[in-house]
Amino acid sequence: AKRAIVSGFKRELEATGVSAVIHLVQGHPSEVIISLADGLGADLVVLGSVGMSRISRMLSGSVSTFVVTHSRAATLVIKP
Repeated sequence: AKRAIVSGFKRELEATGVSAVIHLVQGHPSEVIISLADGLGADLVVLGSVGMSRISRMLSGSVSTFVVTHSRAATLVIKP
């Protein structure tokens, strides 16, 4: 099911002329994103922000905050 959803995203991107490579990796999202970006030699990591409240971020952390503070690559966070 996840592969089908991701494949749909890839088709939508490619229909607009953007090439896409999909990586399905299991693990803690923050660590997986940073590890994959390092392994690929990424220049830029682009993440969406889900708009958690300040209290929620303090209690559970935020993937985007962790990646911004720990990634060697530049990171762009898109707010909804």
